[in-house]
Amino acid sequence: MPASVVVVGAGFSGLTAATELARQGVRVTVVDRLSHPGGRSGRYDREGFQIDTGPTVFTMPELFRDIFRRAGRNPDDYVTFRRLEPGYHAAFADRDSVDGRGRIATFSDRDQMYAEIEEQVSRKEAEGYLQFRRYLEELFAVEFPSFIDAQLDSVSALLGNPKALVRLVRLRGFQRLPKVVGHYFDDERLQQLFSFQALYAGLSPLRALGIFAIISYMDVVLGVVQPVGGMRAAANALEQLARDLGVEFRYAHEVEAFVLHNQRITHVVTDGGSIACDGVITSADPGELAEMLGRPFRRFGGLRWKMSPSCFLSLRGVHGELPATLGHHNIFFGTQWAQAFEDLVDNGRMMSDPSTLVSVPTRSDPELAPVNAHIVYALEPTPSLNGRFDWDRLGAGFVDRFDRRLERFGVARDLPASVRYDIDPRDWARMGMDAGTPFSLAHTFFQSGPFRPTMQDPKIPNLVRTGSGTTPGVGLPLVMVSGRLSAGMALGRLR
Repeated sequence: MPASVVVVGAGFSGLTAATELARQGVRVTVVDRLSHPGGRSGRYDREGFQIDTGPTVFTMPELFRDIFRRAGRNPDDYVTFRRLEPGYHAAFADRDSVDGRGRIATFSDRDQMYAEIEEQVSRKEAEGYLQFRRYLEELFAVEFPSFIDAQLDSVSALLGNPKALVRLVRLRGFQRLPKVVGHYFDDERLQQLFSFQALYAGLSPLRALGIFAIISYMDVVLGVVQPVGGMRAAANALEQLARDLGVEFRYAHEVEAFVLHNQRITHVVTDGGSIACDGVITSADPGELAEMLGRPFRRFGGLRWKMSPSCFLSLRGVHGELPATLGHHNIFFGTQWAQAFEDLVDNGRMMSDPSTLVSVPTRSDPELAPVNAHIVYALEPTPSLNGRFDWDRLGAGFVDRFDRRLERFGVARDLPASVRYDIDPRDWARMGMDAGTPFSLAHTFFQSGPFRPTMQDPKIPNLVRTGSGTTPGVGLPLVMVSGRLSAGMALGRLR
């Protein structure tokens, strides 16, 4: 009889792991506490609005498509992607206006991006963009295959490719990101536009290392796409592929315990019954998993893990027109760039002058909402529950200030809003996310690569971790890589 594996979590990493195992003949059962696939890529459907409640920026679709190709299937039979050009519309505030220092759009097409920078800034900065783009391409060619799409479960593994490590050093990968970006751009707005992505990894763009410029490569060189039908369409496609390969799904099943014999898991106990297995892959956050296993959530030496900042997410279904200046993805940069990240990352406080992401997915996919209506997805970084903000006491005031700021961006309070759903760190925590952050552990140097919780559990040989809390880290492309690598590791433990 084929070996059997239980995958805990039907997010993108768990679904990827399930398909990888199933195509190699393993019997796979996926268990999830939710009633649908997607994990952190959640959904909220009301009154004809189909609202995604997780990530909205989808990059590196070829990684996703390769999951289907490895299974011998055509990805186009499962989902369609639409490229977003521009990828972002960025507005830079001054003291008087949300776009007082102008607007700059991003394009994955080199010539379009060059023309945009030349028009909005200068030809000199446009030439700097071409050099920066070439730099990012070289950085990606070294960093991705050697240090992301690889099993780095020990320091020796990190040092196992010395030529790539030397090249990474020569590419200034271990210099501060502002110095790397500033080598190519003098304009402060462009420095912000090509470095803010470090926040996705839980880092201040001012303190991140140059290696995190690779996220800018994913965003503004490879470009941003939209799955037709919303982010859920991509999760649904992976689920359908898994079902086509024979994977069984058990939704609305909460995992309560693992049964061990001789330090190996033999059964996964859920509130819907017990499942026998030869191995387990779990995408549970590291702290939640440690609690289930009765262990302290600590690093080596008893140090506490540093969590990424969290976010406040306000989701609206509105009827009526929005300003023409609001595109699919919009970033409104504040005026106090350095102070904002000192507030958030260093001091665990609310940003005094925050930057805000406002997405309007119905600009590209109007069928997600009723006729003449839009979905508005507005996100502001906030401290995690480990920070210094009392949501119970101060949350209502924060939401009121957030609404006033959103009104400045063009989402008026008097727009008829038939649907509204707000999510703050307390809600993320109730969903099982450590410290109330959907971004898991911060990617500091000593929490990345082999210093991050490893895929292989140190005490249970047939328990493998996957997802944003382990290697390679946070973000849709990385968790799909994690799913594939974790499947390979689990398969090796079964043989």
